[in-house]
Order: sequence, then structure tokens, then C-alpha cells
Amino acid sequence: MSVIGVTQSGFTGVQVGQAPDIFIPITMKKQMTPNWDSLDNHRDYWLAMIGRLKPGLTAAQAEEAFAPVYRQILETELPLAGRFSPETQQRFLDKRMLMEPGSRGRAILQRDFKDPLLVLMGMVGLVLLIACANVANLLMARGAARQREIAIRMAVGAGRWRLVRQFLVESLTLSLLGGAVGLLVALWTTGALIGVIPESLGAVVGLSTALDGRLLAFTIGLSVLTGLLFGVMPAVKATRLNLEATLREQGSSVSGALSQVRFRKGLVVSQVILTTMLLVGAGLFARSLNNLKQLDLGLRPDNLVTFAVAPELNAYSPERTVALFDQLHQNIAALPGVESVSESELAAFTDSNSGSNITVEGYQANEGEDMNVGRNNIGPGYFSTMGIPLVEGREFGSSDTAKSPKVAIINEAMARRFFSGRSPVGSRFAFGAGDKVRPDIEIVGVVKDSKHATVRDKGGPFLYQPYSQDPAMGQISFYVKTKQDVAATVAAVRREVQRLDGNLPIFRVKTLEGQIDESLFNDRFLTLLSMCFALLAALLASIGLYGVMAYTVTRRTREIGIRMALGASRGGVSWLILREVVVLGVIGLVVGLPAAYGLGKLAESLLFGVKATDPPVFVGAGVLLMTATMIGGYLPARKAASIDPLTALRCE
Repeated sequence: MSVIGVTQSGFTGVQVGQAPDIFIPITMKKQMTPNWDSLDNHRDYWLAMIGRLKPGLTAAQAEEAFAPVYRQILETELPLAGRFSPETQQRFLDKRMLMEPGSRGRAILQRDFKDPLLVLMGMVGLVLLIACANVANLLMARGAARQREIAIRMAVGAGRWRLVRQFLVESLTLSLLGGAVGLLVALWTTGALIGVIPESLGAVVGLSTALDGRLLAFTIGLSVLTGLLFGVMPAVKATRLNLEATLREQGSSVSGALSQVRFRKGLVVSQVILTTMLLVGAGLFARSLNNLKQLDLGLRPDNLVTFAVAPELNAYSPERTVALFDQLHQNIAALPGVESVSESELAAFTDSNSGSNITVEGYQANEGEDMNVGRNNIGPGYFSTMGIPLVEGREFGSSDTAKSPKVAIINEAMARRFFSGRSPVGSRFAFGAGDKVRPDIEIVGVVKDSKHATVRDKGGPFLYQPYSQDPAMGQISFYVKTKQDVAATVAAVRREVQRLDGNLPIFRVKTLEGQIDESLFNDRFLTLLSMCFALLAALLASIGLYGVMAYTVTRRTREIGIRMALGASRGGVSWLILREVVVLGVIGLVVGLPAAYGLGKLAESLLFGVKATDPPVFVGAGVLLMTATMIGGYLPARKAASIDPLTALRCE
């Protein structure tokens, strides 16, 4: 192939997660994948189209212009679609070609990750609010401690709004410094997060940890906004005081109005509410991930090593490809430590799927019934290798070739749907629909239902055929069940492939357990981050509660001394403080749990086997939150109980 051009620097294609290194004319599709051309198959959909509208032409106008041509295509397709009622035919003909904005390319990855990222952004926002409430609490305490200083400034002529501006400058300085440190931490953590994303997900390609102008502007803007929003109220309250009464107080005293104390407790309650939401959310995701990990997959992935080869990319014909697979199967099966080996055209748990509508002998389909079933091409001994139980009939063997009669094995879901209690072994079906379709594929076995494309598969009718009977076979994934070390098995397999064809690379080498774990990456990633945010929120809420209660103990030192002088026990004084902690925690829970339920309903589509009302999650979140609040109130309560009555009575 000759290089005829170089794309502009920075162009990585039209889809995030797919960054091609070379671009090839689509008319060369047959040379690149000789076993699968499909340029001449108008019923095969694999091509993505993108175009630029003429100046002044809207997408709606373009759709209208395409409508007559698309209608003609549908009218041509209709006789091939099968027998349908007039209403169904009309719905088919009324379909329209829809255009989507392409200014940001094909938003496939964005669509798939949209909901998880929105949930994570919401959690980040809640943690930010908790942190800001903590800062506001600290600023309130600082303002209360500086009341005498503020009173003196105002007495000598300083205006109230001038002092407010001074407080705002201080809060903005704190928020900007926090934003700057946060950027440095983010650069490190972002690199670490990207590093754990599997390359097979496609999300890594094109991602960068470099700091760009938009990110910098967002961080500065957010820092300024939070500094203003959560600095105004403490500044206003700190400058709202009675000059005469404040100046009479002792310089060392720390005083504060009852309204300030109530406001600070209100901030603590808000932190508890937000923390409750985060804890429940993290608990729901953790339960969902646990359900996925404990799910019965219908197979045994232990001790299975998988790898893939694609001879069609080395100009192999389908006949040579099948011959290579057969020879490689025999060679690997003879390796020491290998118990069994088999193959699958669609690799398990890689979100790959294929399907087709079928016509089943003796089954009368209803009007408009969905006759589509999943399908895969596999090698001999596939089910015994994968640990999928055979219910009836036989597995494929070496005698099932391209020249032998067509055969298939179906799963129990397909047997239940199309054969209603009778044995399907010996029955026939065919792909496609219409009067000219003649069932010519014999069912020779039935296997248990199992997961294939993803762990979240809902199941359904599925069938398997020998890869040797696929006229367009071009690539396949091998599954090797081994009794020895994985690394040793992989090395031996590489040698066998290289011995047959030194130019044929193998790829996607991993254990099946690793592949399953990789397929759950989104769930694990979301669970990990949500738990980190929830625990951080609980820590911040506990610190905030500690700050408020410590301030309360300091403010009530004299009162506590009087109580102890009159006979109050140290335990009673401790409970006096802890009781307020319990009240604040209970109020936060009462409001936070319903709010957490609403958050859970929004994220329910991301969960598996868990409802937004899951009792263990709510109970666990409540226990963990009350534990965090009690920890936050323990030290102030202990300090209150250890106050010397004589010292307290002399306190002003």
C-alpha cells in the first residue's frame, strides 16, 4: 500500500475512543477483509456515515430532501421483509432517515458513559457542597473569635461593608489556594485513573491528563463562585454585632449569638443530609456490583486462557482459515497440561453479539412476532471446555465440516420458546423468512442457558453452529483449559501459532476470569469512586460536627462548670453534648434518607438486581452515618466531661 497523504496534526478520527493510525479507501474493503466484503450486501449494516450540509441548509431540510429516496429504498426492501399485516407494512414504509449533529463526531462513547459520568458529577457536587459547608462553619467560628477585633475596627470608623469585603477576600484566597492544590492533586489522580482503564474499552484512546484552558477556567470559576457563596453569610454574620456589649466583654473570651450557633448546626445537618445521600448511593452501587459478581454465568471460567487470531487479515481464504483453526486446535490440545481446547467466533464477555431472524419447522409465527435469535460459530468441544452443561443431544465434532449436513445446537431458552415441551433434537430451522425459505439446519443438541456478550445479558433464544460451516470465517477466539501456569500456557500457545505461520500475530491474550472482570470495569469503577466520595463526605461531616460541638463546649464552659458544681456527673455532661450530636444526626437522616431514595431512583438504570429502596443499604448507611457523627461528637463530649468546675466558674 502506498502512502498518499498525512492528516493534520490533532485529528484522531470522528469517534472518541477510536483513533485510527491509517485511513484506507472504503472501496478497498474487500482487499482488507477478503472473507467479509459486505459492500455489495444492502442488508448488512456496519457503515457509519457523516456529511457536511451545504451553507444555509438545515438538518430538517436535508431530511426532507432524503425522504423520497429513502422511501424508494424501503419499498424495494418490503417484499424481502416477509409476510406482515398492512398496518405493519405501513409502519415500515413510514420510517424516516434521521440526522444527528456531527459537530463532535459520533457520540457513541459519550452515550454509553453519559449516565455513569452524570452520577459521578452529582456525587462530586455533593462532596463539594459538604466541603463548602465545612469552610463556612470554620469562617463562622473565626468570625465569632474575632468579634472584639471587629468591634474595635467598627468603633474607630471602619464601615461594615468594608469589613465584609475583607472577609470575602480571605475566603476567596482560601478557595483559590484550595483550587490550585486541587488541580495538582487532580493531575496526579487523573493519570492514575486513566492508567487503570482497560485499553479494550476504547475509552483510553485520545484521553489526556494535560491541563487545558477550559479546565483551568472551570477550576478558577468554581473556586471564585464557592468562595463568594460560602463566604458571604459568615462575613455578614461576623459584622452584625452590638458594639457596646461586645467591647465590654473580656478580650480573651469567645462569644457568639444564639442565631450563629443555630446557623452552624444547620450547616452540620445539611452535611449529614448530603452524606446520607452519598452513602446510600455508594451502598446501592456496591450491592449491584456484588450481585453481578455472584451471578451464575452458566459456565465455569476458572483455568481458562483465551486468545484471538485473525488469519483473514493475512489474506487467508475462508478455506485456509478453517484449515488453520483445525490444525491449531489439534496442536494445542496435544500440549502438556492442556485439558481441552475450543473456539468461538464471538469472544465471550466482550459485548460482541450477532443475530438473525429464523424460520422454525412446525412453528407458526404470530403477526409481527420477533423471530430474531442470537448466534455464534464455535469449535468442537466448546461446551465441555467452557463448562456449559449439555442437556440433550451431542456436541459438535470433527465430522461436522463444510461438506457435511448443516447442524446447530440451541440453548434451553430457544427450546422453550419454539418447541413447547417437545424435544427439539432432529428438528430443523433456517435463517430468514418468507415463502421461499426452506429449513435446512438440523438441531443436534440442547445446552443450558449461559451468559455470553456481557454479564448483564438478559438471556433469550441462542444457537450455535460449527465454525467450519461458516462460508466467511476469518477470525476466532481460542479457549484453552489448562492445569499449569497461565504464563507457561500462553508461551506454548504462541510457539504453536508461530510454528504454523510466523507472520500471524495473536491478540487479546488473557484469562477468561480476567475478561469477565474487565467487562465489569464500569461497575467496579463507579462503585470505587462512589465509595471514596461517600467516605470522604462522612469524614468531612464528622469534622464539621466536631468543629461545631467543640465551639459549643467552649461557649458553654461556664454553664458546664455550674452544672458540675451542682452535682452533675461526668457521664451526664458527656451525654449533654452527645445528645445534641444524636439530634443533629437523626434530623439529617430523617431528611437525607428520602432524598437518597430519590437519588437512587435516578440511578436505578445503572443498578443490577437492586432497587432504590434496598433495606440493607439504607440501614447500613444510617448506622455508618450515626457512627461518624458520634465519632465527631466524642472528643468535644470528652472535653466537656473533663472540665474542672473551679476553672469553668472563673471563665468569662
